[in-house]
Parts: sequence; C-alpha cells; structure tokens
Amino acid sequence: MERLAAERHMPEVWLEVRLSLPSNIQFYERLGYHVLQECRYPDDTDGWYIMGKSMLVR
Repeated sequence: MERLAAERHMPEVWLEVRLSLPSNIQFYERLGYHVLQECRYPDDTDGWYIMGKSMLVR
C-alpha cells in the first residue's frame, strides 16, 4: 500500500485498526502511523482508529 501511494505521489496513507487489537495498533505506530480519529460501533462493543502516515519525504 505504501509503495503504491509513493509511486502515485500521494501525500498520505490511511488505514483502520480495531481498538480490540492493541498489538495491531502498536505495530502501525512503529511503522510511523498516528491516530487521526476514533470511531465506535453503535452498541459501543468495540471501535476502531483511523490512522494515517505521511508519505512526504522530510
């Protein structure tokens, strides 16, 4: 996904990660993603983060 975004000169990549899978959240944080928004299911049984990573060279 990141390779394709870089090839297409996209400035950012977004993904969604369930809150009930904290190891997945940590994995994406180690790859440079940060939380953009928290969302919840209507019955509040779980939720997810929308996470993003800048593809711009710093």
